Amino acid sequence: MKLDNTDFRILDELQRDGSLSNVALAKRVHLSPSPCLARVNALEAAGVIDRYVAIASAAALGLGLTVFISISLRSQN
Repeated sequence: MKLDNTDFRILDELQRDGSLSNVALAKRVHLSPSPCLARVNALEAAGVIDRYVAIASAAALGLGLTVFISISLRSQN
């Protein structure tokens, strides 16, 4: 699927807020709702849009900072 500027604007808006209604998305990308929905459906069908996700706030969940550290030693002396 070859993407044009409107497709990229749709993707940008959905990456910022995947919960946008089609009407709100259409307004943001300067399309009427019907063609906007057709483009979103085409992007989904082509696999360009893989899925929609919710990103939970670690702070709101009371989670601290998680750090993974890898250490390599030449010897243990």
